[in-house]
Amino acid sequence: MIAGPGSCNFIYKAMKKPAPKPAKAWTSLKTNGEFQAIYKTGVRFFTKNLGLFAKEHAADFPARLGVVASAAKVGNAVHRNRAKRRLRALAQKCLQNQASDTHDYVLVATSATNKCDFTTLENDLQTALRRLKLGI
Repeated sequence: MIAGPGSCNFIYKAMKKPAPKPAKAWTSLKTNGEFQAIYKTGVRFFTKNLGLFAKEHAADFPARLGVVASAAKVGNAVHRNRAKRRLRALAQKCLQNQASDTHDYVLVATSATNKCDFTTLENDLQTALRRLKLGI
């Protein structure tokens, strides 16, 4: 059978195209050494709901982002993964528009990250960026 405009296969194939993903403004931090360099030499600010580490880098590289949730602070794997998803969504919404491109960032989940609402997380991140003078 030939798949033409009137057949189900044609309609299914036309609908199957995935939606384009939004472009990231940064790449991911991957190795322990990259995280440790930011922890040791970067600036930091913690609120009740999240922590932010930042370190300046050369302007010819894109900004990098790391998200950390420890078992001791956040809890089991389900809670850690939820906290990391929330912080990634927060970075997508806030860091992409308000943060400097010449810095690497590490967002740290705390025990309260999953308990607060998203607007509180946004306000805390904006406070951290303002206090560290990292906003655009």
